[in-house]
Amino acid sequence: MKSSDFIDLSNVEILDIGDNKEKNKKNIIIILIMVLIILFGIGLYLFLKFAKENTKEYKLDDKVVELGNNLDNNVNNYINEKECKLNLKNVNKDKIGKYKYTIKCKKRNYYGYIIVKDTIKPTVTTKIVNILPNEEFRIDQFILRSYDLTELSYKYDDDFEISKYNKGNGLYLIPIHVLDSSKNQTDINGVLIVSSLKAIKYLTATKLESTSYNATLTITDYIGINESNYYVNSMRVYQYVFNGNEEYSKVKEEYINTNKINNIEGNVTFDDENNIITIYKMLNKSDLDLLNGSFPYTYTEISILYSKLGYNVKIETNN
Repeated sequence: MKSSDFIDLSNVEILDIGDNKEKNKKNIIIILIMVLIILFGIGLYLFLKFAKENTKEYKLDDKVVELGNNLDNNVNNYINEKECKLNLKNVNKDKIGKYKYTIKCKKRNYYGYIIVKDTIKPTVTTKIVNILPNEEFRIDQFILRSYDLTELSYKYDDDFEISKYNKGNGLYLIPIHVLDSSKNQTDINGVLIVSSLKAIKYLTATKLESTSYNATLTITDYIGINESNYYVNSMRVYQYVFNGNEEYSKVKEEYINTNKINNIEGNVTFDDENNIITIYKMLNKSDLDLLNGSFPYTYTEISILYSKLGYNVKIETNN
């Protein structure tokens, strides 16, 4: 090289290799941190989404259950999914109310409500109440048995007055309304016999009889027995259970015009729901004499007579 070809290096920039390495390292760290932040965010989002899906409850149809009935424990009757578990622990079938039930499935949770209702009328069986003229009586005396899952109450018609019934001898039907706590109501007729001699128990003699109606006729004689086991009074009940509404309605209409059913007079009740007509008739000793010519007076003889005549005989306590 010639001396005249001298190169001036005073203005040439000299690269600092060490500094570049530090900068690159910092950039890489920043990038990694950003990637980690993004991945964490994505993971957190997916976790929260999954958790939300896993905890969200989907509404199912409500179910109505009658008070006291067993609960349906078959989860397949609630939901059409596999691997599900039904939880009814918060439902009280013996108390009226609205209860939440839950179902946990593999991917989702569900809930609904079971509504426990009381829609069934009380079941009531009555007995005869026999009093002396002017004697007081209570509404609970007419109730032989009653059943309901809630507390029961008994009441007369609003215009009821004892003085209308307990004065003269005779047979009276007393309307009684039996209500449970849910206001379900059963209407019955209490049978009141006012007589000069008082029975402490009643022998019942029941027999099926033929009838020209398209109905089943049951005749029941109630024979009042006193403390000495002697006859004191009696009543006969005719019950027609019709096989259809048409003839029932026809006979009911005839009674309204004639006050008789098949020429029988008495206190009559109509059960439109079950097509039943019942006639209550006070009997005299002369009416009973028609059974065999001379009706006996003692409980044992009366029971033997009715048994011979094909009646089903039993004894019931009165008061």
